[in-house]
Amino acid sequence: MINKLKYFKKKIKIGKSLVGDYQKTFIIAEISANHSQSLNKALKLLHEAKKAGADAVKLQTYKPKSLSVKNLDDLKNDKTWKKFKSRYELYKKAYLPWKFHDPLFKLAKKLKIEIFSSPFDLESLRYLDKFKPVAYKVASPEINDFPLIEQIAKKNKPVIASLGCADENDIKNLISIMKKYNNNKLIILKCIADYPTNPSFLNLKTINYLKKKHKCLVGLSDHTLGIGSPVASILLGGCMIEKHIKLHNDKKSVDSFFSMDNLDFKKMSLAIRDAEASIGKISLNLGPNHNKHLNSKRSIYAIKNIDIGEKFTNKNIQSVRPGDGAHPKFLKSLIGKIVKKKIKLGTPIKLNFLK
Repeated sequence: MINKLKYFKKKIKIGKSLVGDYQKTFIIAEISANHSQSLNKALKLLHEAKKAGADAVKLQTYKPKSLSVKNLDDLKNDKTWKKFKSRYELYKKAYLPWKFHDPLFKLAKKLKIEIFSSPFDLESLRYLDKFKPVAYKVASPEINDFPLIEQIAKKNKPVIASLGCADENDIKNLISIMKKYNNNKLIILKCIADYPTNPSFLNLKTINYLKKKHKCLVGLSDHTLGIGSPVASILLGGCMIEKHIKLHNDKKSVDSFFSMDNLDFKKMSLAIRDAEASIGKISLNLGPNHNKHLNSKRSIYAIKNIDIGEKFTNKNIQSVRPGDGAHPKFLKSLIGKIVKKKIKLGTPIKLNFLK
């Protein structure tokens, strides 16, 4: 059975959306810690994600004790997070209270936006089962948590995995686990786990390399501050964008310093849709105004009044716009030829004007 699974699906259904090559880019709004442990703020973020053009909202499901141990000064030398001193204190401030999941999943259904989460441990995964999420996300640091990934793969739902902490062996192991459990619904996300990320670190050309090497769908989990990188990623073969979203003017939430506010998120979504429309297909067609564009090209015109019996010269005919006269390729051969009819200034020259 495993040997028959030659490659992963090229199109994967997530909720009601079809994700894959030649499909609409699937845009995920990652709420992360930008809820600030306020249900009203979390619900507001979901509303704004929908208005900003997101196809899905992603949560993070964990408890501080499942990610770290109390009383460790393991962040004291970390420039980004050192104010929290320890991972435990950071996660205690950042985690989504579990009682928020139910109202968030209900609101997502009402708004007709997909919703799922990153479970960070087996307890979180079991808790999410009750909500029947349309997909599961493997966060970058969990890429080596084989027991967790195995249980996720066994559910036979779409699995999205960020590669922000992954080396080649991590990717191979992830794929082996997916194949072991006959789950062919995998999307891996190119990712740099710097917050925020310098765009020059992204190396988005790797997207097509990953697609060809692992024969699966690839997208981008983006932590840059702008919209250029997400747009570039879809032009380079990406099928999915994950971007952290925050409310406008929010500077207090844990993840606000590298997240995109809802207004800019909407600009990004619109730019992605414009980019999709522009990709199109291989075609030399000049568009719906094809004939108009062709008529804009040059042709030969009279630039002076010309009498019968006169000769064409560089002073009485010229190659100009529009294209109603003879092709400019005839200009050189017309010079010195005798005219058989009277020609007014501004007349397009025809080859049958010659004697």
